[in-house]
Amino acid sequence: MTSEPTFPAVHSAGDLEELDEWSESFDQLLAAGGRARAGAVLRRLGQQAADVGLDGYETVTTDYVNTIAASQEPEFPGDEDIERSYRRLLRWNASAWVGTSRRTPARPPCTR
Repeated sequence: MTSEPTFPAVHSAGDLEELDEWSESFDQLLAAGGRARAGAVLRRLGQQAADVGLDGYETVTTDYVNTIAASQEPEFPGDEDIERSYRRLLRWNASAWVGTSRRTPARPPCTR
């Protein structure tokens, strides 16, 4: 589920004009500097927005970096059908445990 960003309503014709100017500037940046340059500018502006505490502009980073392109990843080493049936059994077992726990009255905690 993805959520679309929400923007405040434009309050005046001046606000709309300013937004149009920013949009035109971005189009010119994209045409002159290309996708990489436009992306770098947007990342910098996003970082500035996060630095001043604007909601929705936090950068998400992890320590994990996938160094293998998806097209270069090796084929799955196991048997997909066996793996699929194994996952089905695990789900069935988990649901059986949940169903059993719902039917069994709760026991008081053990105190020694």
